[in-house]
Amino acid sequence: MPNILLIETATDICSVGLTIGESLSVLRESTKPNSHAALTTIYIEECLKEAELQTGDLDAVAVSLGPGSYTGLRIGLSTAKGLCYAQSIPLIGIPTLKSLAAGVLMNHPNLEPDTHIHAMIDARRMEVYTACYGTNLVEIHETQALIIDETALGAWRKEKNHTIFCGNGAFKVNAHENEGEFHTIDVTCSAANMAKIAIKSLKNNDLINLAYSVPFYYKSPNITTPKKRL
Repeated sequence: MPNILLIETATDICSVGLTIGESLSVLRESTKPNSHAALTTIYIEECLKEAELQTGDLDAVAVSLGPGSYTGLRIGLSTAKGLCYAQSIPLIGIPTLKSLAAGVLMNHPNLEPDTHIHAMIDARRMEVYTACYGTNLVEIHETQALIIDETALGAWRKEKNHTIFCGNGAFKVNAHENEGEFHTIDVTCSAANMAKIAIKSLKNNDLINLAYSVPFYYKSPNITTPKKRL
């Protein structure tokens, strides 16, 4: 009966959850921008308190690895690593886009078996980070940075499978499609989406290296230097 702490900070949403046994037991979330540094540890304390557990009762920590916000991902992973080091427990890394696809399946369990779920994280301008999953959460197309234009839309129109778009980048598909052409599902990044993946990963010993694991930025951060003042 694993107790797994779930940390999702890949987007503007700060989300922390806790599984007890085979299901999600507690969840805390905020959509306030730039709140990860202030709220993540508070939410962890609140989740443990509500469940009447201590950090020593945790069996593992699962964290959303990205792609997503550079700052958010760093905060999430560093917090998860600190807990794992302190308690000598394993760390589970979950791709953010896979977690989004899991959120679709959690809320829509009766999708056609051949459905392709295109999970999307908003990037700059008309670009998204996206990956495609089947209803078994097996990756069909690996993560890529994609510009939503007629070339991309044309490729999706040729798909013979049922096609679904989700995530905070999916609105860019709606901006270009003909009315009702594609099916978009409103699913946000949430620790709740991570629960089943985390439980299965722990059972299968599918863990990441505590010392050397890093966020999956996909693209390197665009770091600039301030202009010299005259």
